[in-house]
Amino acid sequence: MDFYEQVRAAGTPRETKADVIEYFQETYKGVKTKSNGDKVYEWKTELVNALTGVATNKNGELMSRANIARRFQSGREVKPEKQQKTKEEYQHIGETIPTKPPENGYLVEGVVYIKFSDGECEPRDVEEYITGADADRLAKAAGDDLLSMLVNRYMELEDGEEPGYSIGQCDDPELTVTPIEE
Repeated sequence: MDFYEQVRAAGTPRETKADVIEYFQETYKGVKTKSNGDKVYEWKTELVNALTGVATNKNGELMSRANIARRFQSGREVKPEKQQKTKEEYQHIGETIPTKPPENGYLVEGVVYIKFSDGECEPRDVEEYITGADADRLAKAAGDDLLSMLVNRYMELEDGEEPGYSIGQCDDPELTVTPIEE
């Protein structure tokens, strides 16, 4: 299992309407005000975009954007879905977005290979506890971004500080990701 698959497996899948809406509300926080004073929430627009091409009506036909948008009017977004078909639509969207990070964060262990300026690749053992906002970022990150974060932590570099090494030109990292248990 590759690194990102391990991160997803360690997290909790977003399978319900409430889970999916929570992700979109946390991720898309923008608000625009129309000339008539109505507010347009970015999370609703992005969720309608995600459901377009997925959501179907009673006859199995794809729903229009306007019909999908009605699901989020007048407090309807807080009502749980009753129809199995609609539950499956949200499960499908949940598979395409990051999982919820474990409550206590992730433990990332293993070996990364670092190429120093002298051209030598050296293995470095990594054992990092990733919690809080870092765990949220990890749930959303691709493996390459995380690898840089781990190496910078190992080398005790601050964000933006120039390293005297490079990654990605040596052997692939050998990392395992598990949820931190209490």
